[in-house]
Amino acid sequence: MPSQRAPISLGGGTSRLEGQVMREAEAMRSKFAAAEVKFDNSADAGGAGGGSAAAARDAARLAAKQAWLAEEAAAQGAELAAELEAARERAARLRLSGEATGSRLATIELGPFQLPNPGGGADLLENASMILVPGHRYGLIGRNGKGKSTLLKFLASRRVGGLDPSTSVHYVTQEVSLTAAQEEARPAALVLEADVERRLLLAEAADLAAKAEASDYVPTAEGQRRQVDVHERLVAID
Repeated sequence: MPSQRAPISLGGGTSRLEGQVMREAEAMRSKFAAAEVKFDNSADAGGAGGGSAAAARDAARLAAKQAWLAEEAAAQGAELAAELEAARERAARLRLSGEATGSRLATIELGPFQLPNPGGGADLLENASMILVPGHRYGLIGRNGKGKSTLLKFLASRRVGGLDPSTSVHYVTQEVSLTAAQEEARPAALVLEADVERRLLLAEAADLAAKAEASDYVPTAEGQRRQVDVHERLVAID
């Protein structure tokens, strides 16, 4: 159908033909107009700053992964702390019993060894070796996260092979976790408690005293010598 040109209105309202043409044009535009796409972000308002649902899911997964890594790090830290304390007690017992075999004047050679990254990923050290000479002082220099504290913990807990089990290693941790009883104690008491050898001697002295007070106790020369030895060691420490 040939298109009709609407007559030019000179005022006084719209003519019948002009109105008909305008209505037909509007109908054609409505028929062939592109569909309007509307976005509703109200369902995604749970994300930070009204982010998308996908961003919220990613954030939740990241938070879950970080929580899992924190739990793993805490578990590994607790395991390492237990190994460190066990190594300290074993070294002290070997020295107290006279079973220590290593010489305090001998050079300590360690390695080669690997130092894993507690946070995962590549090892902090690979095929590393170390030589410690008595009478020398050594310092570890490096940026944060490069494994200085981890290396010292591995040495103290004997995870690095080659260190004699009777060698005394005193590791001062940067982060201290105190029990409820320790928080109520005085600082001097906590310092004395950290002395593993003294703690073991006190426990042995109490055990020997309990045995001596038993009704069926039969004193022996060896037991009496041990009591004197424990007492003299405690006096020397205090």
